[in-house]
Amino acid sequence: MLLRRFWWLLSLMLIFSWPPSRISIAQTSNNIRIWWPEALYDEPSRTTIDALFTNYNAASNTQIESRIYLMNFQGMNVVSQLQLVNTVAPSALPDIVLIRRDDMNTILQQASLTSANADPTVYTQRPVELQPLTVWDTISITNELSALSPTLVSMGEINGIRYGLPYLIEVQHVLYEPTAFDEAPQTAQDLLAAGEPILFTARPNTGQAVNDFLLTLYVSAGGTFINSEGIPILDEVPLRQTLIFIEEATASQIISVDLLNYRQPEEYLDLLVEGERNFAFVNSSLYLTHEELTRFTVEAVPTLDTEPSVLLDGWVWVLLTDDPERQAAAFQFVRWMYETDQMVDVALAVHSIPVQERALNAMDDPYYESIQNLIGNAILVRGRRNPAAVALQNAFEAVLNGASSTEAATTALNSLSSSTTDS
Repeated sequence: MLLRRFWWLLSLMLIFSWPPSRISIAQTSNNIRIWWPEALYDEPSRTTIDALFTNYNAASNTQIESRIYLMNFQGMNVVSQLQLVNTVAPSALPDIVLIRRDDMNTILQQASLTSANADPTVYTQRPVELQPLTVWDTISITNELSALSPTLVSMGEINGIRYGLPYLIEVQHVLYEPTAFDEAPQTAQDLLAAGEPILFTARPNTGQAVNDFLLTLYVSAGGTFINSEGIPILDEVPLRQTLIFIEEATASQIISVDLLNYRQPEEYLDLLVEGERNFAFVNSSLYLTHEELTRFTVEAVPTLDTEPSVLLDGWVWVLLTDDPERQAAAFQFVRWMYETDQMVDVALAVHSIPVQERALNAMDDPYYESIQNLIGNAILVRGRRNPAAVALQNAFEAVLNGASSTEAATTALNSLSSSTTDS
């Protein structure tokens, strides 16, 4: 127990000291403590982000105490880092954090778990509690949300309660070479009929349990990963429909087991740019960092339904402090960051998409207009890291490796059934 506490304390010291805060201010009652993600703080974007914080300090009576959190420091993502700080030094928790929507879900799930049976002699991490943003309603946060589409507003909601304020989004969509198709494929059957090999990351991205293309197919067919009681599930009909398509696509050779070599779309970028492939599943961040992709047509993802869709993810502001004065100060900062100039500056610096329509319009790029049109059919997924998502990915890989869709679906359903029974 003492050794574990030592390592946690050491980790905590390292978290706060590496990398050092670019803006270090002695704490006063007027300060707000912000954690900003390392993923949005690479070398090209640092100057912009630092300048924004400095400009806010100069324009307000509130001073920012900022820290860049490392996404995978010593194997700890932001959820683990927050838990560690809350366990060892809760007074050092940030007031607000910009985190991925999935991380917001994880924090809320872990906070809901009971520790009634925990051994009091074991030094365990304390879950972090997010503050519902209803505390901001009286200071006009509804004005910020009124400009967002219902789909984007729902990014920050769990079970009808608003915990996150959407800020930046990432859209998973497709790129295709228009000369290779008579018309844009709208459905999975259109892909089979076209016979063009397709590219996607068949392995899940780091921190995920299921690849994004498979996820889009399954969810657009009506599939879910979690029921109303919070239990991981796979819906049988969408599952079997999805795996039948994978089986047919494998037989027609528009996909193959070789796709399991890809975990990031950057890994097959050359195949697309050099014309060896004409259809690929990509994300908006990749598109915005590679000018050579502008010659391709941007389109929604063909699905098993009649309506193509895009997969939506993104970054939300969440509130941790329960102190009314610091909550109000945090809101003033977020509202300033929501102003068009700041939002455009951040989005351009980090190669992302702002949630506000007025910021999108100010960016004067046809790509952002395309994204606006696609968001109407966007999919938001809950539970994409749970055992059901793992079972779906395993079934997909089994079919790619030659198993029948019937066998793979049955195995996936049985694996969840037995795990539920065991628990």
